[in-house]
Amino acid sequence: MKLFISWSGEKSRKLAEIIRNWIPSVIQAVEPYFSPDDIDKGAIWYSEISKELENSNVGIICLTNENYEAPWILFEAGALAKTFTKSRVIPILFGLRPTDIKAPLSQFQCATFGKNEMSKVIKSINKALGDTALDSNILEKVYEKWWADLESQVFEVMKNEDPKNKFEIRSDREILEEVLTITRSINTEIDNTINKPKYSIIPELELPVRAIVELKKANILKLGDLVQHTESELNKKYKLSKMSIRRIKEELAFLGLKLGMKVEA
Repeated sequence: MKLFISWSGEKSRKLAEIIRNWIPSVIQAVEPYFSPDDIDKGAIWYSEISKELENSNVGIICLTNENYEAPWILFEAGALAKTFTKSRVIPILFGLRPTDIKAPLSQFQCATFGKNEMSKVIKSINKALGDTALDSNILEKVYEKWWADLESQVFEVMKNEDPKNKFEIRSDREILEEVLTITRSINTEIDNTINKPKYSIIPELELPVRAIVELKKANILKLGDLVQHTESELNKKYKLSKMSIRRIKEELAFLGLKLGMKVEA
C-alpha cells in the first residue's frame, strides 16, 4: 500500500525522511513515497507527484513552525484532500499545537507528535490495508518495539530548535471565528447532501467521480448489489477500471465489507 508523505522546508524534510524509513519497520506492507528534492517540486508535480498521489491510499503531512503556512504545504494538502477522504489525510504536528493550525489544514484530524497520537496514526494506516491489515495485538507489540527508535531520531532533529524562532500565538477570537467558519461549511455540506441525494449513487461510500460514473453505467446502484459482485466481474463483465475497483475495495474495507459477499434476501 502506498503512503504519500508531504513536507516543505529543511526540518520538515528531515522529519519526513525519518518517518519514511521508520513506518515500514512497523507495517511492512506500507510503501511510503517521499519526494527528496524540495527545489524541483513545482517542476515534477504534474508528472511524478500527481501519479504517486493517484496510487496512494493515505497521506501524511509533516508540519513544523517553519512550514505550517507554507504555500507548497497548503497546495499539497488541497491535492491530498481531493484524492482521499479527510480521515486518510493526517497532519503530524512537530512542536505545534492543534490550535496553532489554520484552515485549510485545520479541517483534518491533526496528530501531535507523541507516543499515543502516533499510535493512532499507525492504526489508521493499518486500517487502510483492509484484509491485509496486521492483527491489532501484533501491531501494538511491533509499535512498542520501534517507538523509541522513532522518538530518539525526531528528538535529534527538534532539540536544536531556536526558542526565539516561534510564531505568534493565535488569539481566542481568531480561533472562534475559524470554528464558526468550519461549522458553517459543515452545515452547508450536510444541506447539499440532503438536497442532492443523487450526487453519489452509493452514499455509504466516498468514491471518486470516475468510479461513480462506471458503477452507474453498470447499473450497480446500491451497496447491497455492489458487494455481491467479485472483482473479476466488475473488471471483465462491467468494464470497471482497476483504479475504480481499488478505491471501491478500500471504502468497503472501512465498513467491514468486501466484494464477493453473499447477501441474503
